[in-house]
Amino acid sequence: MLRKASLVIFPMLILSTLLLTYQWSMYVYGDQTTRTSSEIPEVQIQLTHSNDSISVTQTVNHLRKGTYSYVIPSNADNVQCENEEGKPCLVQNQEITISENQQIRWQYQLPSNQENLVYTDWYIKLQRNNKAIETSMNVEMIEKNEPFWQWMAPANLHADIQKEYIQYYRWSSDSSRSFPLLHMEMNSYEMFKEDDLYIYAKNSLGEKHQKLINAWKESPLEGPFIIIVNNDLQETVGKRHMILSEVDEKAISMYWLSQSLQSNYNVKQDWLISMLTHYFYDIPIQDEKSKKMIEDLSKQLSLSQKRQFLQEINEAESTQLPVELDQDLQRVIGKPTAFFKQNKIKSDSYVPLYFIENKSLKVGGEEADISWQPIIYQRERYYPLAGIASLFEFELVALPSESLYILRKDGESWRFSLNKKTFVHNEEDFGVVSDVLIEIQGEVFIKEKYIEELLGIRADEGSYSIHLNY
Repeated sequence: MLRKASLVIFPMLILSTLLLTYQWSMYVYGDQTTRTSSEIPEVQIQLTHSNDSISVTQTVNHLRKGTYSYVIPSNADNVQCENEEGKPCLVQNQEITISENQQIRWQYQLPSNQENLVYTDWYIKLQRNNKAIETSMNVEMIEKNEPFWQWMAPANLHADIQKEYIQYYRWSSDSSRSFPLLHMEMNSYEMFKEDDLYIYAKNSLGEKHQKLINAWKESPLEGPFIIIVNNDLQETVGKRHMILSEVDEKAISMYWLSQSLQSNYNVKQDWLISMLTHYFYDIPIQDEKSKKMIEDLSKQLSLSQKRQFLQEINEAESTQLPVELDQDLQRVIGKPTAFFKQNKIKSDSYVPLYFIENKSLKVGGEEADISWQPIIYQRERYYPLAGIASLFEFELVALPSESLYILRKDGESWRFSLNKKTFVHNEEDFGVVSDVLIEIQGEVFIKEKYIEELLGIRADEGSYSIHLNY
């Protein structure tokens, strides 16, 4: 009987062990099939520069099954495409159809010109929805011309080897939508490299190269990045390189910040990003709306809050730049705002920076039944004038066309005017004050200081609420 039972039990134990082992492997290592399908496409490119042409072999692996549009370099010649079986690629109308995990290989020729210092349009780009797809890049360059040219790329350099008849380079980039190649005369530049920043200078930079390196270390932009300094060359600015006649550390730092913001938010908000870079680097800007935004931010954020704001926006990744910036400001100040959302369209009227007071209001110990909230403007708390009048049963006479507002209660009256520093009490006593009333988006607000000093409404602020008493 035991023998018969063992014939059943032992196979079941083995089967259970195998199943548990499989489940544990899935837990630790994951589904390898799924991982393979989610791999970023890999591009391998080999270039050989000889005489006046560059021969290119471009291989693409790990593409997901589907149809892609592609862009061939404008000056490419003798373009051929085949799969790993040596058969012609399935192409039609500048589109290529890929089967699952199929390898494709292009071969073509590019003209070479010593005057072309930067090559940006040199390899075939695959696109989805008219946007270049993200790929990993491995690029090898064999330089056969003598004297050899020196080649550079804003990528990780793995090899720079000189032999008797060739100069060999190899670079890689884990994630790239662009991969410019740069070249110059061999041994004609002084080179500095640190933390993925490459600086090539035709003449001595003195201490400026160290200032650039220090600025790079503080920059949010991830490398690699190339700077070429040569006053004989035309100045050029690209996503991963700059060609300059001279070094301006502040201007370069601003560019690094703007590139980082464009990358983080993946949107085109050039004027808004330009405003932010001018604000963080304290550089005047001519655009009137940007100027007002910078003035407001400078008035309402301390230096430490400004640094925190910069840190917040550098850590963000979003496609909604204005919304994210408002949330970053809220994290800094602790109160909500819609500043960037309200000002996101450059041609719209300017809305000043204010924050919504998120503490509850209590009157006589009870939470007030109101539909409005106070605001914080230039570090002062303001209340909607109509809201205060209604809450404490003041009679309000508003004459907006004359910018005149009158409050009456218990035989007393107060007359206020927008944009004036005087008020009238009981039609006979004049007083001088500042910013009693402000107007934002058609709403008139009264400063907390004056509801206390003039109207007799006391405001006591607690941790979570503001207690108003008359």
